[in-house]
Amino acid sequence: MVRRSGGLPVLILLLMVSVAEARYCNNPNCRMCNRLFGPMAGFAPIPEPEIDSTPHEVVAVMIAALKLTKDDLMYDLGCGDGRALIEAVRQSGCRASGVEMRPRVAAIAKDNVRRSDFADRIVVTNADARRYNDLTAATAIFIYLNPPLIRDILPRLNPTTRCVSYMHPLPGVPCKIIKAPNGAPIYVSIQSSKGFGDF
Repeated sequence: MVRRSGGLPVLILLLMVSVAEARYCNNPNCRMCNRLFGPMAGFAPIPEPEIDSTPHEVVAVMIAALKLTKDDLMYDLGCGDGRALIEAVRQSGCRASGVEMRPRVAAIAKDNVRRSDFADRIVVTNADARRYNDLTAATAIFIYLNPPLIRDILPRLNPTTRCVSYMHPLPGVPCKIIKAPNGAPIYVSIQSSKGFGDF
């Protein structure tokens, strides 16, 4: 005769609790789980990092201005929550690479990419764009940075790299200026091996 264990109700209860929590881990200090699911009971919330993101409607216009194709590799330096990377791949099927200096923001970008339909086309790296070694592979670049950073980065790009910059000009680079839906300027440089192309 087999006796029933009293452990089955306990197991069911534990499974119900784990589903209700729906966290990736049981660490109360895990920033990713706290961002996605809220703090664990009895623990204070961890403040969200400030992300000065480009508005979604502006991102769509900027990506369209780059005239990307599936053969492009677009970089977003200071990629924030990853929205420009996702939009670039959505519009064109290109590959995209984001560089984000703040670890918590990079984690948010990686999670947004993972939840998108384009995770196999996008890479997010937690690094300082000023010290990121490989910018020469980019055929296009999305920029929402302050002017000193832009000045540091431009000389490290291939001369054929197409650039689009929100709010701030590209020093020394002939650009077309278009207006964003919110009225802010977007600076667009379309270059080719023969020089600057027509807009």
